[in-house]
Amino acid sequence: MDSWILCDLYDTLVDAESVRRCWPDALGALAAARWGGSAAAWAAAQRSVEPQIAAALTEGIVAGGGRGIRQLWHRYFREVLTRAFSLTDVPIPPGLTLAAAGRQLQAEAAAQFCAALPGAVTAVRALHAAGHRLAVAADLPAPLAAGLLAGCDLTSAFAAVLGPDVLGIARVGSEFFRRAFARLRVAPDRCIVFAARPLVRQWAEAAGAAAALSPVAAGWETVPSRVAALTAAWW
Repeated sequence: MDSWILCDLYDTLVDAESVRRCWPDALGALAAARWGGSAAAWAAAQRSVEPQIAAALTEGIVAGGGRGIRQLWHRYFREVLTRAFSLTDVPIPPGLTLAAAGRQLQAEAAAQFCAALPGAVTAVRALHAAGHRLAVAADLPAPLAAGLLAGCDLTSAFAAVLGPDVLGIARVGSEFFRRAFARLRVAPDRCIVFAARPLVRQWAEAAGAAAALSPVAAGWETVPSRVAALTAAWW
C-alpha cells in the first residue's frame, strides 16, 4: 500500500528569511533582462510593493476561509507586476498578460538560489534514495514551490508539489491536508508530515496523518533514521 512523506517549505525545507532576501534580487535580474530597466530598480520595486500586496492576500484568505484562493493569487501576481512596472518606469509590453507573466517571473526567480536549511538537501535525497515517495504541501502556489525546489536541486526527489492553487483551498486548517491526501490517493494514516510550525502539524494530525513532526527541532540529519524507525514500526 502506498505511503507518502509530505513536507512544508518555509522554515521546514527552506529558510524563510533567506528566501525574502534572495528572491527580489533574482527577480530583478530576470525582469531587467526580459523587459529592460535596471535589475536594482526591479529588485527595489519588488521589495517595496510585495509586503503590502501580500498583506491584502492574507486578509482575503482569512475573510474567505481559504476559499477563492486561485483568484486571490491571480490578483497578487497581477498587482505586484503592475506596480513594479510603474515604479521602474518600464512600459508594460503590449499584450502582456500580467498575472501569468508575474507568476512565471516569480517561479523562475525562485529557481535562481538555494535557501535550504542545514542538512535538508542531504536528508531529502536520502529519503528519496530509500524509496520513500515525497510531496511538498505548502501555502505557496505550486510553480513557486517548484522553483524553490529547483534552486536546491531537489526537483527529482519530489513526486508531487501541492499548493493552494492545486488543492483549491488555502492552508488555513485541516481541510488542506484532507485534500492533499485525497489528491495523492493515499490513506491519511499512511502519511508522515514534516512541518516546523506547530499549528500546521496540528492541522495535519487533525486530517488523520500518521505523524506530524518538526524536522528542525532535532535537525534534518536525524530525519532519515526517524522515518525508518516509524515506518518499520507502523508498516
